[in-house]
Amino acid sequence: MFIAAAAFAFATCSCDNGNAGPDIDTDGLVQDATIPGNYIKAVLPDLTSLVKNPCTGWAIYCDGYIPLPEQYFDQMERCGALNYATHLYIRTGWAELEPNEGEYAWENNDKFKRLVQGAKDRGLKLAFRVYYDNTDYTKQISPLYLKDAGAEGFTSNSGFWSPYTDDPVFLSKLEKFIKAMAAEFNDPDIVDFVDGYNVGKWGESFGATYKDPSKKDEVLYKITKMYADAFTDVICVINAHSDIGNSQVQKVLDDYDFVTRHDAYASTVWLAPAQRQLIKDNFPERFTIAESMYWFSQGLDTDIPMQDGFKDWREVMEYTMKDAEEMRANTLDLRNYDEASRLWISLAEDLVRKFMTEGGYRLTPSKVSFPLEFAAGSTVKFYHEWQNWGWGVCPNNNSHWGNKYKVAFALLDPETKAVADIAVDMESEPSEWLMEQSVPYDFETSFTKAGKGQYLLAVGIVDTSKESLAPGLNLAVRDASSISDGWVIINPVNVI
Repeated sequence: MFIAAAAFAFATCSCDNGNAGPDIDTDGLVQDATIPGNYIKAVLPDLTSLVKNPCTGWAIYCDGYIPLPEQYFDQMERCGALNYATHLYIRTGWAELEPNEGEYAWENNDKFKRLVQGAKDRGLKLAFRVYYDNTDYTKQISPLYLKDAGAEGFTSNSGFWSPYTDDPVFLSKLEKFIKAMAAEFNDPDIVDFVDGYNVGKWGESFGATYKDPSKKDEVLYKITKMYADAFTDVICVINAHSDIGNSQVQKVLDDYDFVTRHDAYASTVWLAPAQRQLIKDNFPERFTIAESMYWFSQGLDTDIPMQDGFKDWREVMEYTMKDAEEMRANTLDLRNYDEASRLWISLAEDLVRKFMTEGGYRLTPSKVSFPLEFAAGSTVKFYHEWQNWGWGVCPNNNSHWGNKYKVAFALLDPETKAVADIAVDMESEPSEWLMEQSVPYDFETSFTKAGKGQYLLAVGIVDTSKESLAPGLNLAVRDASSISDGWVIINPVNVI
């Protein structure tokens, strides 16, 4: 962590900026009756736009294969999914990413590299699930070099070989793969989260095949520890599936600071009361990831959801949204092109907009109290209030993030918007900001690097793990013209 003090002054030269001007317009400000000399600025929230932030919002999927990137992104753009998505979830088999030992897709597969770059170019973060069991898959999911290395396994119902989940060769090679993957993707600037167990059918952590079933829990803790140890800076996820057991899931959450996901939203059978309660009991300490039970596997006219009591696909999506709100989910799946275009956006775009604006977290500095002028190097008193307009939570408290996001005040050059000085309120904690609450802070600091002159006072949420102390989260502010490189400009101030 770069910063540990209660307040931090940005290291730059101390000099006058030549913009001295004692007269500051107080229109839109209210005199603060509790802090002498301060004025209050109310900031209106943006409750309608897409505000991209890590570990929140709609996901688009690459599910079970690596698509042709150019075609994939073109489809997602044309159907409107990119107007809502914040991250690309790549869910595929191990053999797709390492067909031969040591041959990794991020090094050798041009299509995969173009897919990753395409996501970056469109402002999408990445998320991953890599699964190992061939059950129900009609192509080789686990790399066959495992079998050549001596791993024992079985022939799945699709006729392809899979390793036993407790096989020591499988586990050893898996650990090597996880470390290699983390060497490339243990970067929170690129990756939002990685699923950190992924055994059994579809990697959903049920129906796994063991040579010795008594080793089930031992293998659970072994694999999840592999991910936790490798992905130190990226949040790890476990499916809160009943086949694992609630107490076992909770141990993984507590021991390795994982978060939960569940892949059966809208189902009263598979998203059972016990799993619902587990997810609820871990909020707000941990956020959760939501995925609909139903997807476009057999066409729009399939009667599978209707067999489960739904009257039509629109009702399926309404129940998915209802569950997401009840569980206070941070993310939800637009999924693949067919689901995004022919289900969500065609039949329920109002629900898509609802989750974009109400799901996950959406942060606004609702009120800031500040002095219009102060002496260089003197103590400056701020009061600031924050609101989260989403039903989810910012996972700043997760140990993989290490409480790195903090509120900061900056003095910006009025002409160039360059940062002249920064002070960080280390007592601020975005993970404590919940819907329908206003969280206040008193903050005393000094700006020792900015010389005399007029500046633009700005507020933001900076990433304290970076030496630059640049804003790391985007704020939901209605006046877009007040935002400069992640800083929300509050008002001109004079340093005298």
